[in-house]
Amino acid sequence: MTIVPVFDGHNDVLSRLHGNRPQDPARAFIDGYDAAIDLPKSVAGGFAGGFFAVYIPPLEVDPCRNCCHPLPARNHTNDHCPGL
Repeated sequence: MTIVPVFDGHNDVLSRLHGNRPQDPARAFIDGYDAAIDLPKSVAGGFAGGFFAVYIPPLEVDPCRNCCHPLPARNHTNDHCPGL
């Protein structure tokens, strides 16, 4: 059987790796994991390349701590923000 090379116009490998939060994302991709695309599935399916979607979640600015954290915002109290 001849495998026809496949080019995927949009895939979410990076988002799925981030969402699954494996200890070693590169190893999870190489060894295979429960996602749409990993190396074993790519080789078996003739994956030749593709566009990889990258989603950057929005951040909430915490002016009291001068930092950002992902939304949804954690419960914010003014205990650590004198004057607010």
